[in-house]
Amino acid sequence: MFEETGHLEELVTFPSGSLRYALERSPASEKITADFVNGSLTILVPVAAARHWTTSADVGMDICYQRLDILIEKDFQCAHGPVDQDAFPPGENENPNGR
Repeated sequence: MFEETGHLEELVTFPSGSLRYALERSPASEKITADFVNGSLTILVPVAAARHWTTSADVGMDICYQRLDILIEKDFQCAHGPVDQDAFPPGENENPNGR
């Protein structure tokens, strides 16, 4: 899905509020950056980095923002269970180095 649209977004609801987080492909970004506005965390990924991540064996991308380490990883389908059409097939793009 991210490969086609360049955007993923989710919402997590807690008893005291919610957190929206998004991953966005950004032609204006030269490196992976993060921003937090109105309870929403957005990770901006340069076009070349997004293309590489979605088409390579690399499983994750990371950013260290001040003292916060953010790790973005591909979502793989479960080997046993319902098929998630938005997830990578099991074993595809796996990297023995874990990234």
